[in-house]
Amino acid sequence: MSLQGKVIIVTGGTKGVGRGVAESAGANGAKVVISGRCEEDGFEVCDFIRNKHKGEAIFVKGDLRKPEVCENLVNQAIAKYGKVDGLVNYAGVLPASALPNTEESEFDDVFDINVKAAFFCTKFVLRAMMENGGGSIVFIGSVHA
Repeated sequence: MSLQGKVIIVTGGTKGVGRGVAESAGANGAKVVISGRCEEDGFEVCDFIRNKHKGEAIFVKGDLRKPEVCENLVNQAIAKYGKVDGLVNYAGVLPASALPNTEESEFDDVFDINVKAAFFCTKFVLRAMMENGGGSIVFIGSVHA
């Protein structure tokens, strides 16, 4: 599969499956835009893509619970690469307690990352994809959900 010349945003691309998706996209020729909250991990993934796969990657740090951060992520991708061809919504968190013990604040945190962030990242990337003639959006969930 060749993603040569495609620009792919991966939310939660600094760890686990998200990191694997980012690395695979970079290995297959995509220019990868990785979001996450840990700058050190983000730069490490970008360096890995550049050094191992001779690919292109940038890291955009941010807390996707805020819609303006989702919009900034898309804007940074366009500023750097001129377009967006794909979005992989992987960012997510697990609740720290069992359902009977879950506090409203925990629920809000899970909902804001797992649902709201995916919604707003998709909203903002759609504008860019419509201008570009299309694209692909992938949502990745977890068995823990």
